Amino acid sequence: MHTTVPVSTLGNFGFYTAARKQKIKVIPLDNGYLEDTFDVDVTATSNTSPLVKNFTLFRREHRMLITLEDEKGAPITPGDLRVTVNNESSLSRTNILTSYIDGTGKSVSASGVKFSFENVSVNNYDIKITSASNTVYIPKLVKISNTESVDYKVTKIVVEKGSVISGKVTLNGQPAKNARVYVHYNTADEKMSSVPIFDKSAPVKIVNGMPVKAYEEDKTINKAALEDFTDEFGNYEIKGLPAKDGETIKIHATMETTFAVNGAEKNVTITSGLGMADFELTTFNGPLVKDIHGFPIAVEKIEKLSETQFSVTGIVDLSKNNSSLTWANPDAKIRVSNVVVNANNNYQPVGAVTLDAIANLKMRYLEKYNVLLRSENTATNKGLKIEKTDNGGAVKGTVSIIDNSFNYPSSHLNFDNAGDFYLSTVTNAAANTVVIPAIYVGAKKNEKFNLSNVFGQDLKFSFINFATTANAKTSYIG
Repeated sequence: MHTTVPVSTLGNFGFYTAARKQKIKVIPLDNGYLEDTFDVDVTATSNTSPLVKNFTLFRREHRMLITLEDEKGAPITPGDLRVTVNNESSLSRTNILTSYIDGTGKSVSASGVKFSFENVSVNNYDIKITSASNTVYIPKLVKISNTESVDYKVTKIVVEKGSVISGKVTLNGQPAKNARVYVHYNTADEKMSSVPIFDKSAPVKIVNGMPVKAYEEDKTINKAALEDFTDEFGNYEIKGLPAKDGETIKIHATMETTFAVNGAEKNVTITSGLGMADFELTTFNGPLVKDIHGFPIAVEKIEKLSETQFSVTGIVDLSKNNSSLTWANPDAKIRVSNVVVNANNNYQPVGAVTLDAIANLKMRYLEKYNVLLRSENTATNKGLKIEKTDNGGAVKGTVSIIDNSFNYPSSHLNFDNAGDFYLSTVTNAAANTVVIPAIYVGAKKNEKFNLSNVFGQDLKFSFINFATTANAKTSYIG
């Protein structure tokens, strides 16, 4: 038998019940609070002396406790690392905690960081780990799942110390200030780490006739963050490289100036945790290629093909755009290779330019929602492209909302069987268009994307347990 009683505007309630152990479930009318269940041992009382129990409800928030330790299980020195959630500055702090209270009420010694914040839409987060002091820890980007809860959910992240590469960059023999030096990277080789982690699912390997435990490469290493800019003397130092003694790693050096500069690259071998590499950049006797269809490019290599044509390879900066999409990982480097630019076309490519080995990009929409930008040609395994537009360039594709919970009480809305939500634009046709200019340069557009399924049609969901649809022509997200 269940007894349901209302709560007054002052938070007071009262009811009669049997004198025994009872479970009291509190369901807030304000969805900003989490419902909770309390165990109460009700003893025999009189009308003049009722049992008084106060219950505390918590805001509907994600509560994270990130603990940090090295590969030997030792806690990290406070202040050595910075932890950032989803690249948000308001959710970025150093590891200042030295202990926490676990679910049993016991104090546990640990180096860590606490976060609590509201976000009803997202259950999956990117946790970025970087050095906050003069340390050589390998940067990491760890994906975790975290639901709204009363208690802090503990996630342990193991960090390792890496190697250091340093040296000097010159331009035409003179120290080059603000040259960019970075580890070779693209999304196709994200799992290059030489620092092993134990993988129970991987097969046991036989080494020198002996079985060894199964290990795999650490896929959480944020290789794209490994870079430095030279000082006024041309010196640089990159710390935390995931390479052991005897291993070789490729390093690039580029420089943005008012004239054409050819970049340089070197393979550097690590010895005793250190590597040395000097770069001699030179002026290129040719055109200054500053962008590809409006997106800035850091030239790694430029070659003359003919009197009017040149081949360019480099890192294109898609973050310099006017769209409402931002990067999930701002360290990401997007490379284009052997792009032919033509003097008769203002040293721009004639057609679309394919991004190297990239068929999709994880991004953020309106700083709230995790989204996945996919190539419209995913079925044919073709990558995303920079296409020429009237105002510059754009990367077009489908954009779906991912990693989201839309965790409303089941008595209200339920999206469990709705399928992916796609951003779309309204057309005169029966269905919306789901291929949109997701990233673009040029004049800021009055963006208002509607919500639809992958075919541009109405979304299905349930409301108060009744199946219904959301009209794709009028549904939008903000």
